[in-house]
Amino acid sequence: MDITQEDVVRLVRLTLGRRQVSEKDLLLEDLGAESVDILNLVAALEEKYNVSIPEEDIPGLRTASDIHAYLRRTL
Repeated sequence: MDITQEDVVRLVRLTLGRRQVSEKDLLLEDLGAESVDILNLVAALEEKYNVSIPEEDIPGLRTASDIHAYLRRTL
């Protein structure tokens, strides 16, 4: 499955309800995501890409770019 950076940014934008998201924006600090937002994002990623993201990997997913790299490694 080919996952583009734009796909991940779009999913982050939709999940967090933000109009502007760049691949380098920090989910918590720049975009104001809360823990429940992160959990919703992880659930959306798992559903869309049919992947399981272990709880211990979640803290490393700080930006859309991090998520993209993680998914590329995992899939």
